[in-house]
Amino acid sequence: MIRDEAATMQPLYVWMIHQETARIARDDWVMLAGCYHNMACAAQLVASFNDGTEAPLDLVELLAEAQSMVRSALGMVEVERDDVQQSLYEWCRDEGRRRRWYLANLSSNEAANPALWGGLKARIAAAADRCEAARSRDKSQQKLLNTIRYHKDQILVDEAADHKRDWTRIESAIQQFLETEGKPSDPRLVDLIVPIADLVPDDLALSAVTFRRILPFVDQRIARENKASQATTGDRAPSPELAEAREMLRGKVAVLIGGEA
Repeated sequence: MIRDEAATMQPLYVWMIHQETARIARDDWVMLAGCYHNMACAAQLVASFNDGTEAPLDLVELLAEAQSMVRSALGMVEVERDDVQQSLYEWCRDEGRRRRWYLANLSSNEAANPALWGGLKARIAAAADRCEAARSRDKSQQKLLNTIRYHKDQILVDEAADHKRDWTRIESAIQQFLETEGKPSDPRLVDLIVPIADLVPDDLALSAVTFRRILPFVDQRIARENKASQATTGDRAPSPELAEAREMLRGKVAVLIGGEA
């Protein structure tokens, strides 16, 4: 049955079912099973980030270490190759090049020790828990942002109406957003508050800790937008100095390096 199933997944070399594997000791099978389990879990975790292209580098490093352990374990039991391990090695190699990141365990001189598969298993499990917590946090934050968006829109529909309930819900959602490790400078949050910044009731603007933490970033955004708007409006006649600079630079390339803190 296993051979027939493997035949549907070509190219896939299932070396475990060949007769010569009978010589492999029980303890080595335990080690191999642990290494393969780690490689599968690490690959699944990395692939959950847009097929790995957006996976954090620490997860890619875990995968590189896991496949290296499998390769080392195969060498210990004199198995020449495993197509899945080789494919993951090549993926890690190419991904490291793409990101210009050195993955130590891809080098034969720094091959991972398969006897340490238990420790790697614990690290992969801890990384999976962190990723799950981060996804849960992101989901909660997005739900809170949607709540703020809804009540913001309600306020803008009729600014003169009584929106005490809307402001209460907005304040509560902002507070929960910050409690879930959201930043008061988060652009998603600032974008929602900018359109209603001038409508925030005085008691909230002055007393509510949530708004006091966010409004400085809202003010910065509005100031930048106003500055950009002023810089692009109106037709200005070039000064004599500007006209002279234009002539001096005509047909040339100039590189300006600068910025605003």
